Amino acid sequence: MIVERSQEQRLAQRRVAITSTYMADGKKYIRSTDHSRNDNVQSAVLVEKIYYVGGTPLKRITGFDPRMQYTYLSASPEQKEVHCPNCGYPGSSREMADGCPACGAAFNVEYSDKELGAKYHYDQVVSGKGYKIRTLLIDVIVSFFLSFFVFRFTGRTFNIYDIGKVIIGTTILTLALYFVFFQLDAYLVSGAARREAEKRNQKQRAFWEMAGQRGIGKKVFFNNLLYELRNLYYGGEPSFADVIDFDVVDFLDFELQDGPSGNGEIRVRVHLLIREIRLDGGQITEKKENRTFVLERKQAPVRILAPGMNVIKCQNCGASVDVTASFCTYCGTAMQRYQEWSLVKRQG
Repeated sequence: MIVERSQEQRLAQRRVAITSTYMADGKKYIRSTDHSRNDNVQSAVLVEKIYYVGGTPLKRITGFDPRMQYTYLSASPEQKEVHCPNCGYPGSSREMADGCPACGAAFNVEYSDKELGAKYHYDQVVSGKGYKIRTLLIDVIVSFFLSFFVFRFTGRTFNIYDIGKVIIGTTILTLALYFVFFQLDAYLVSGAARREAEKRNQKQRAFWEMAGQRGIGKKVFFNNLLYELRNLYYGGEPSFADVIDFDVVDFLDFELQDGPSGNGEIRVRVHLLIREIRLDGGQITEKKENRTFVLERKQAPVRILAPGMNVIKCQNCGASVDVTASFCTYCGTAMQRYQEWSLVKRQG
């Protein structure tokens, strides 16, 4: 579950709560945006989300990408030092319990290259938009032709009573064969989807091998990407004003690019399939969108934050500046960044 302060504020304003279930080593862990339960989560896979409006459950979602593993920072009496996975801020585990005090990141994400199993692809197919309707149409058509063939070519005559028999036979066969078609069609389609997904996975492994040679850290990149997406979805963009949650269904493609200035900037174009959850008129809707984002790692230095309270000052004029500001509000100087990668372009 991707949660940070701006999303929590949006959820609270709309009286929405999200309960997420994670699995790790055969154990179940639950976290809720209203803080009614916040289990410690370590390298766990997200398996379920339930959305509540005014305390009433309205929507349940499953089928999340098992390659993404989440760890949530939590308080600890040992006061061990923890480094924020997004901006690198070093603080105690107790200080990090409610998220990084510098950037607000509340979780750490790892993304593995493991092959997705047949069950994952099967679940994706059967939960897809319109799958049940398509299966029912195929079932009705096949059942109609079977019934028509039996009554038309096995009887001596074919009259209006036989038409009624065809209709009844079609109905009975449809009900009897729907489960068979539902299962068969899903296995046929999911097999092709699995092969296509593994091709993408192999391509991504090759990409990250090449990116590693250029000094691009995979873990840092994914945490920075999700942090930038949260800022986009919950940061006041009008087109996302009714979005209460999102998650990445699949990483479809990565492309390494050079920055436009020619000063050594590195860019990565990421093509994603994103599930967006919106609240409109008291109803929760789900829609999957193909979106493309470009992130850039500039050569400018990344500001290193020290433990404890940081007094953030502009490196040009010395004025105190909000830690999240991109520019000094007094002299306009671009502030040194607190993370390696920043969002510079989006499509879709």
